[in-house]
Amino acid sequence: MTRIAHISDTHLGSKPKAGVRHNVWGQEMRAQLLENDFYERFQELFDTIAELDPPVDIVVHSGDLYNSPWEGNPAQPPVVAQETAIKVLQNFIERTGIPVLILEGNHGLYRLLEVSLLDTLKLAVPRLDVATQQDLKRAISENEPLRRSYDKLDVFCFPFIDHAVLEKTGDMVTRFDDWITTHQGRDIEKPTIALAHGMDLDQTLHQSIFTMGYDYIALGHDHHLHKQSAGAWYAGSPERWRFDEIRHDKGFIIVDLEKAGETPVVT
Repeated sequence: MTRIAHISDTHLGSKPKAGVRHNVWGQEMRAQLLENDFYERFQELFDTIAELDPPVDIVVHSGDLYNSPWEGNPAQPPVVAQETAIKVLQNFIERTGIPVLILEGNHGLYRLLEVSLLDTLKLAVPRLDVATQQDLKRAISENEPLRRSYDKLDVFCFPFIDHAVLEKTGDMVTRFDDWITTHQGRDIEKPTIALAHGMDLDQTLHQSIFTMGYDYIALGHDHHLHKQSAGAWYAGSPERWRFDEIRHDKGFIIVDLEKAGETPVVT
């Protein structure tokens, strides 16, 4: 059996979007408390996963590790956000030996620069695995799969890429769909999952992913933990960051795959 912990949308460095005035002590204090909640929840996630029995074989993060930069805030993540990611991930991997794979989402993404904060993070945590938008562009350009392989599992990666951006670049939509069907095909002998960041709502969830027969599709972008379709789940965000999330379940997902081709057990 293969056991997977699926987490997502941790948004380290997140602060209230509006209503915080500089040097207004009460408002700045509340903003700091909210930011700290995200750091504490990130630590709690990995502490909980480390204690699971039976243990998981891998942790997959389906995007938005950091909250910024994004289209509404071009600033890099706060130093404490980056330090928290390094410390928690390094300690978890050293303590458990369990691999961690992080996908690039639409937050924490420098849209105009061909660099990734996840690549920088990997320099600090060498045993960490990442899949970035630049990795995706390179794979499509070179007609290669974007896959991370482990002893008991293959993971095909679909970092965030805006469908509108693809449409502006000639035949890229067709090339992207062709690339998925040609190069992102599963191994029928080995449990295989997809790791993707996108939603139907903003047309960033590419439907070709659902035609490939993956044993499980680990989704990010929607902060509500829920089932998208058979074998496809959003892990949601582990912490509430908007009032409309007050009734959302928060946490992470455990996926048990008995063997390739069988229905996953999701808890």
